[in-house]
Amino acid sequence: MADILRYYMYTTGEDKKKGDELVKVKAEQAFCKASLEKEIVKFHNLFHPVWGQLFKAGYQDSRFAQQVASYACIYTSHPSNLYQVRRVRVRLA
Repeated sequence: MADILRYYMYTTGEDKKKGDELVKVKAEQAFCKASLEKEIVKFHNLFHPVWGQLFKAGYQDSRFAQQVASYACIYTSHPSNLYQVRRVRVRLA
């Protein structure tokens, strides 16, 4: 409702140029919003259809991600410590 009043205000006087610019900006905003929605759908389709992103819940880390992080904290104090782990285990007889 406020947008309609604002547009009417700009189209009935000296500010017609501002009213035209407002319409142009609103159209550009609608276009950007539609293209953003398409890109978001494409992004979500990259993940598993049922599980989605396992480590994210919206913009936050998921509960699973928090559990993995806390489990990892038990075994190492710093992620760079994982570089010291041997990839091949030596079997002692």
